[in-house]
Amino acid sequence: MVPGSTSAVPRPPVVAVSDIRPPVTNYGANPGPTKHLRAVESIDRVLVLGAAGFPPGVPPTVTGPARVEPVGTNGDHGLLLTDGSVVTDPVPPTAAPVAFGVRWRPGAALQAEILGADGAVIGRVVVLPDRNRWHDVRLVVAPAGHRVAVVVDGVHRTPASLSGTAGEGLLVTGVRWSGDGHLDRCGVHTAPLPDHRLLATDLLRPRSAAALGEAGWAVGAETIDRDFTRWAEFGRWLGPLGATGVRLQAGWARTEPVPGQRDWAWLDAIVHDAVAQGVRPWVQLSYGNPAVEGGGTAAVSSPLPTGPALEAWDSWVDDLVRRYADVVTDWEIWNEPEIQHLPLEDYLAFFVRTARVVRSAQPTARIHAPGAGGADLYTLDLVRALHRDGNLDLLDAVSYHHYAPLPEARYPAIEALRAALRVTVPGRELPLVQGESGAPSAPGYGAMADIRSPGIVWDEWTQAAWNLRRAIGDRARGIRTCHFGLCDMVYTGAVNTKGLLAVNPADRSVVRAKASYYALQHLFSLLDRRYRPAPVTVVAHHEAPPLVAHAFDGPAGALVACWADGQPEPLPRRDRPCDLELFGVVFEAPAAVDPVSGAIHPLPPGTWSRTATGIRLHDLPIGTMPVLVVESAALDGSAPDVSEPGSSGAAADAGGR
Repeated sequence: MVPGSTSAVPRPPVVAVSDIRPPVTNYGANPGPTKHLRAVESIDRVLVLGAAGFPPGVPPTVTGPARVEPVGTNGDHGLLLTDGSVVTDPVPPTAAPVAFGVRWRPGAALQAEILGADGAVIGRVVVLPDRNRWHDVRLVVAPAGHRVAVVVDGVHRTPASLSGTAGEGLLVTGVRWSGDGHLDRCGVHTAPLPDHRLLATDLLRPRSAAALGEAGWAVGAETIDRDFTRWAEFGRWLGPLGATGVRLQAGWARTEPVPGQRDWAWLDAIVHDAVAQGVRPWVQLSYGNPAVEGGGTAAVSSPLPTGPALEAWDSWVDDLVRRYADVVTDWEIWNEPEIQHLPLEDYLAFFVRTARVVRSAQPTARIHAPGAGGADLYTLDLVRALHRDGNLDLLDAVSYHHYAPLPEARYPAIEALRAALRVTVPGRELPLVQGESGAPSAPGYGAMADIRSPGIVWDEWTQAAWNLRRAIGDRARGIRTCHFGLCDMVYTGAVNTKGLLAVNPADRSVVRAKASYYALQHLFSLLDRRYRPAPVTVVAHHEAPPLVAHAFDGPAGALVACWADGQPEPLPRRDRPCDLELFGVVFEAPAAVDPVSGAIHPLPPGTWSRTATGIRLHDLPIGTMPVLVVESAALDGSAPDVSEPGSSGAAADAGGR
């Protein structure tokens, strides 16, 4: 990829798909655990519903015999394609990156023909996924670079190419889907960076957790112990995401339904599958156990174990830690004790008792506490009491949770806690661990989802912007960070939509990946362990919105994340061209990266210039969704995961054959 090499590409008028309002969709509503999300009545409803909250452009069309029918027993429906039936998903002619997606349950391969001007076929992709289950298939097309990313269930397959020569000024007008199987949810998924001068000549190819190694990013897989999520349904999405840590809840009640009789099979499968995918679990010790007298309940509101239940708790913890000591080193004791109104002295005694059991079973264990709902006095008082009593050696990291409608609003309190800890425990730096944080993709149930303040609209676009901004903000401050969670959680009568994956509440099966999955996947792969926070100052023109910028130094050069301060805005995208100067960073050949689509936009001559102290950017589109400015040399080395024999794969060819 050579920055500026697309300067000769014609600049046709572009009708941005982000200018078209999406239809109303039921995804993300709270229908309860047994009511399916859709009542399918026609082909149109199957194709249009669930377009990921993003503008679908012109509605898809169907030619040839096709019918809607139930699939399985969980309320799913699909459009049965056979005997030459075809679904066409059109978009207004565009040279900007576009992502198309379908949900596909194959009888055979799925074929996608990418359409150019006048409906000509300019590329073809054949996807060969496993039969008898649904797959999320995504194609990201960057016509200016003649590139096509092929993604199946989060795994980036060997990319395809479009016909012709890069620089011809290709336009994309849609995708035509065909095959033998059931199709559902046909639609466009991304809004391009709204500046047609910044043509995307390439696409990021993210690396899996196994390829990245320890990168400092983590994701939550909580609530499995209470069957709000099911590992068998979403576990395969973990490794491709690129998070190298996963937070699990050990579930005393599930493991020991009969006092003294422990069934570890469910947790064994999860822990060892995560490790096999290159992800290190860190385990929270919770909650209570109603089968044990005085053991509390399995719910988040459980009281601490008391009386004879404490010995049963100690035995379970000792058994748990010894069982996984070879693959788990980080343990967190309980969850949000202050929100559950547990008196500090009670939690303090419980923490000390439990931590001693953990340390005895695994002397090298790293112990986190208190998993507080915020950075507050409860946490500070806990540390002060441990220091007072000579028990501070039992605590290795201070864990807290981060929820605020504006992600940046929480950082003053977090920095205040960090400063207070340094004063409280002089001579020792207790690291902060952000253990739970995420935005919902729809209003409804869970932290922040019930907020009705003016300007707050929760959808998949604002969720992705919020999650990116918090993740980058944590990384810039040297805080180990964990996203909550990998998939939506189906509570009793409600769905917590903070997941990166949407699920069918009837059986917790994954319906599709949300925009946040791809946004964090691209961020985790790009901002890996090679990058370190670096100072940067941003100064913008007086007409620009207030800006937030964070810089990082890596072996190939700088990376700067920038966005407009304020509540994340829903679509249509409202990025404004901004003149800004970044002090303290140096670039040789910068490119702008859209983290949602993974589109790489080399900055052509005239859009940037070096200064004596940094770089000046001219008319860079800036909105409340972060844009990453990266040294182009850093984008050349990432390679896609290649499917193993027998797994979901893809074959591709270009041209109109």
